[in-house]
Amino acid sequence: MANPTITILPSKMAVSTGSPYTANDVDGVATYAFPNAQGQIHFTADTAVVAQKYDVYMLWSMAGTPNQPSPASVRFYGAYEPWTDSSKPVYANKVINLVPPQGSGIVERSQLPFSFTREDAGRISHFKIGRQQDSVGGTMRIRGFELVPTPDLVEASVTPAGNLSPTSFNTPYSGTKVISLLSLYTPIWTTANAVYVVAPVTVGGVQQSRLAKLNKNTYEMMQDVQIGTGTHDTTIGHRDGSVCVTDDGKVITYGEAHHTPWKGLSSPTEDISALAATTAPTGLETNCSYRRFFRNQFDGSMWMGARGNGYLAGIYKWNGATFDRKGTDFLAGNAASYLGSYGMEIAFTSVDTLYVTTEFLQGDGPFTMSGYPRQNINLIKSTDGGATFTTMRGKALNLPLVSGTDDSDIAFPNNNLNHNSSVARIGIGADGQPLLVASWQHPDEAFRSLWVAKYNTTTNKWVRTRLMAHNGLQDAGTPHVAYHDGKIFVTAATTDDNVPATLGTANQLYLFTTADSGATWKKYAITHPAGAYSGAYIDQAALRLDNKLRLLPDFETQPTSVIWEMPVPGGDTTAPEMVGNITVSAITTSGATLSCVAATDAVGVAGYEYSIDGGASYNVIPNAARSVVVSGRAAGTAHAVRMRAFDAAGNRATPLSASFTTLAEQPAQNAVVASTVAESRRVAFPGGTRVVAFGSVPSARTPNAPYLEAGKWWSEKHPLDERYWVANITIDLAERGTTAKTVEAIVAGVTVLQDPVIQGKLIPVKLGGFNAATGAVNFCTFRVTCANGERFDRTIWFKQQVGSWSLEKDADDESFFVADISNDLADSNTSAAQVKALPVGVVELVPAAIQGPLILVKLGGMGTLPAGVNYCDLRIDCANSERFYRTIQFNRVDN
Repeated sequence: MANPTITILPSKMAVSTGSPYTANDVDGVATYAFPNAQGQIHFTADTAVVAQKYDVYMLWSMAGTPNQPSPASVRFYGAYEPWTDSSKPVYANKVINLVPPQGSGIVERSQLPFSFTREDAGRISHFKIGRQQDSVGGTMRIRGFELVPTPDLVEASVTPAGNLSPTSFNTPYSGTKVISLLSLYTPIWTTANAVYVVAPVTVGGVQQSRLAKLNKNTYEMMQDVQIGTGTHDTTIGHRDGSVCVTDDGKVITYGEAHHTPWKGLSSPTEDISALAATTAPTGLETNCSYRRFFRNQFDGSMWMGARGNGYLAGIYKWNGATFDRKGTDFLAGNAASYLGSYGMEIAFTSVDTLYVTTEFLQGDGPFTMSGYPRQNINLIKSTDGGATFTTMRGKALNLPLVSGTDDSDIAFPNNNLNHNSSVARIGIGADGQPLLVASWQHPDEAFRSLWVAKYNTTTNKWVRTRLMAHNGLQDAGTPHVAYHDGKIFVTAATTDDNVPATLGTANQLYLFTTADSGATWKKYAITHPAGAYSGAYIDQAALRLDNKLRLLPDFETQPTSVIWEMPVPGGDTTAPEMVGNITVSAITTSGATLSCVAATDAVGVAGYEYSIDGGASYNVIPNAARSVVVSGRAAGTAHAVRMRAFDAAGNRATPLSASFTTLAEQPAQNAVVASTVAESRRVAFPGGTRVVAFGSVPSARTPNAPYLEAGKWWSEKHPLDERYWVANITIDLAERGTTAKTVEAIVAGVTVLQDPVIQGKLIPVKLGGFNAATGAVNFCTFRVTCANGERFDRTIWFKQQVGSWSLEKDADDESFFVADISNDLADSNTSAAQVKALPVGVVELVPAAIQGPLILVKLGGMGTLPAGVNYCDLRIDCANSERFYRTIQFNRVDN
């Protein structure tokens, strides 16, 4: 709809006091100057649509010195009354603050505190306009008026979706909770281990704030500490406190304190008994109110919004010890531009992109900064990590943003200069764009309703829809908003939570959800025990960590400490399933490797996590891996471990359990590095694969590897080795066109230490021992039964492997010797975990130690009997539980 033409009627102008108006011609436009006078301006809107309601805007400029604070404001005395020469206007006594323009003659556009409706074709309307005050500067000139059709009251697409019944848990604070308003704080925060809650309480007659740390599963009290003291504020909106926990486990909290010097606390771990004072952030040294905490989901950084010195609101980023102020461009020290933090909110769409909503109030009038609710709620944007901000249309942030001068940048503008918006919240939708939710009074409404605003980047206009209408008696309740994985959640009660005296038990609490960025909504009625519920704060961390809606309800007429839990409606609630056991391998003196088989899930497994030595804490394994190395444990200590899978919705599988004991600490070898020992005292043992591929002929003979001789497969085996041997029956299965179903090991001369198992076309078995008697036979036969009913035997025959290397040794020398077992370890794809020296005819002077694939041992002396033997057996235990022996034999040399 086109805006109507405005005709100003100079003949109808009248002077009440002071000098008469003067008419000048500036840029060809008739103007009316205000020196120090009051008077009337009449106009008619000849092209206005009958019965259409219009918002009235005034175009004005200043002549004279630019950037001066004149005029500070203009007072309006009447509103769209039918005009006759004999009638007098209705005195409305409204005031609007006008921003000083940036230069002489620049036209500003300000919304007036009245609307206009053309009731019939002959009706003329008027304003009586006068200066409230005249400060140093130029002269104000009215340049004209505009009428803009008042936005229609558009309802959001909301579908009733039934009832939700939360589970209620008591929070056993010390003392008795008092009435408070959660809207302006962050009173609850969930971690992997616990739930933290702040509340104002009275303990033994002493008024204080307390921080409770609760078990996340049972809600039993784990810790309860005092974080503030003093008389509870008489205003319930000033009473509560905030808490958050950084990703590295630092607890940050702030108790009840309004308009006082900084009193923030933090602890280096989740032990809240260690809370200590933090350094005051810039701008919050002398006055601090309304602290709220926010986590950037893209990098885990912690942020805070707060109102500080001089009523200026700001945003801050945690640096590990305190908060650094960001976005100094919108603080700027502009005394005429206050940023009230009622409704302060921060939301993120990337590491560096964030949105901030707050109140953009021009000056300190027409109402003082105190008061509830607020006016001119808006959204600003940063794409450089909070260093600088712009308006939603990308314009430089030139404060204050005043409704009318750039109305497209005001999400919830004031109407008739009232405080008519409260507690704006941001949700990030599936399209990555912000939605702004607030309690706001539309020009056609008598009370505030629950509204959603979304910025249209094509038209550079806010699109507002009403999510829940007021009940016709009082304002709708204050919203709480959380978002996760493209979904937005909003809670709000039927009536306002700032009026406890009128809050009845019939006040209904609702949950609204959208999965399509606000195009459609579902509305759930939250059923709960009898009582007056004014709202419910949504713990956003619980959505991320637990896939739950964890709510902290407001009880304004009967304060109680409870937490509500319920599943996310319409979400995936089926947990992944895990089978098998945790495999513990590569055990060392400080840890081990944990792994598990792949889990299954109806939607898809998102990743795996593990815990060690009990407790509720789990650590996510990077890159959705199913294997993790646990380290940092003491040598020779026992540990219990668990692993579980989780899906994108946050459902967790029933964990698998296992235990292991770290290896005993190996003694140091006098700081000797094994690789520096002389070659003459180093022995490299040959290796070779122990996989016997039946039906195929090896192309080359590898030392100690299986080989085919006279129709039999042979392998050399040390008499004491306990190793895995593998039969490869690929060809046998392929010939039969089947798969292996069962296997049995039939042995002679060797011992089965671990039964064979079928792994596709491979069959591993762990064997030990050896019958070294002359003529004794040593073999292992695999009796394989196939899925098609066939059965066949395949046998590995063993010959004794001496495994000795001879070195020359002086009878009296005391030297380091090195065994290189690289080949043995590579064959088994493992590492050496423990070694023991078993010397005969020589003396172990310093115990053997493992240095990677090298074994270092210091030996001295030598038996001198003519028929004596002199050697050192090295018994190596591997991380995969194999054991093998390697021997260094000595021949006497006298020097």
